[in-house]
Amino acid sequence: MSSVKKGVSAALACLAVVVPMGDLRVLESDVQEALSCLASEKGLTATAEGKVVEPMTKLEFESVICDGSGADCKILLGVGHRSKSLLRMKNLRIYAFGLYADPNLIRSQFGSKYKGVSPEDLRNNPQFYQDVLTHECDLTVRLIVHFKGLTMDKVKEAFEGSLKRRLFKITGREDHEELVKFSSYFNKPMKIKRGTTIDFRWHPGGKLSTRIAGKQIGVIESGVFCKAFFDMYVGDPPVLQSAKEEFGANLARVLSC
Repeated sequence: MSSVKKGVSAALACLAVVVPMGDLRVLESDVQEALSCLASEKGLTATAEGKVVEPMTKLEFESVICDGSGADCKILLGVGHRSKSLLRMKNLRIYAFGLYADPNLIRSQFGSKYKGVSPEDLRNNPQFYQDVLTHECDLTVRLIVHFKGLTMDKVKEAFEGSLKRRLFKITGREDHEELVKFSSYFNKPMKIKRGTTIDFRWHPGGKLSTRIAGKQIGVIESGVFCKAFFDMYVGDPPVLQSAKEEFGANLARVLSC
């Protein structure tokens, strides 16, 4: 059995641990189909433990993430990292990130328009990414901290500038109370341990929830803010172009199953 297929099987085995027995058959069918699509040809390659390694940081992402009850599962569609230059000499890798989406919502939202489009065509289609940012398809971006010296206020600093520019691009305004609220989550100058997860989820209905190490620290109810936030990862310009394109190509694979 190939490492990819082992990874798919391992991811499903992990899913079976957290999903209640009565729901397992339905969820497993949906997730298995999506994972199988990604395992074929040039999709994401998982380890035997069902995880995907971000190549620059070597940090590992779960192929499938679910909520506490084991329901509401999402699949990993792309990984990348964010770096920052130090004195033009050293490139510090700050965090790795994974982009997740609900395979059922992907098919219901985009199937009629993009089913059958090749991964190569979809990854380079600007209109597709605009559709993703318009349709509220329940996305999650998971950050895993890589830089040992990262502090909460540095996270705030990194997000504030980019979000301010993207909010202005969308609304034409410079003042946004949602950005003030979001920034307040990261006011403390405390260090964040390497390996800490930070999850940002765009819920249908225009809500952005933030979890640090599994603990929810806030929810912002604003579709515009959600769009600005995910514009950092699948908009223009993205944090990492290759991760954005990998997300698009793998979404095409899921749609074409």
